[in-house]
Amino acid sequence: MDNEWPQLKGKVPYKFGALPCLVVDGKRFRETTAILRMLAIRFGLCTMDPVCTHQNDVIVETCNAMVGIVLEISQAKEQEAYQAAEDKITSKFSKFLDEVEAKMASEGWS
Repeated sequence: MDNEWPQLKGKVPYKFGALPCLVVDGKRFRETTAILRMLAIRFGLCTMDPVCTHQNDVIVETCNAMVGIVLEISQAKEQEAYQAAEDKITSKFSKFLDEVEAKMASEGWS
C-alpha cells in the first residue's frame, strides 16, 4: 500500500493530489471537514439548522485536532517513540470522548 500512492497521485479520482478524496455519483469531493459536513446532511444526521451544524462542527473540529497525534504514531520509527505516542493518543482520545459526551448531555444533543 505504501508504494501505491505515488503511482495513483495525480490520477482520477485523486487528481487533486491529496487524500481524502470521495467520489459520489461521479463527482469528486475533497477536504475532510467539507466531506464530513456533506455526508452528515446527505444521510440525515444534520439539517441546515445552524445549531445542529455547530454541534457537528464541534465534533469534527475536535477530531481534526486529534490527527496530529495519530500521525505521531504512524511516523514513530522506534518502539519507545511509538509507545509514547500511543500512550498520548490513548489518554487524549479518552479525554476527547468524555468531553464530547459531556457536551452532548449538557446541551441536550440528540
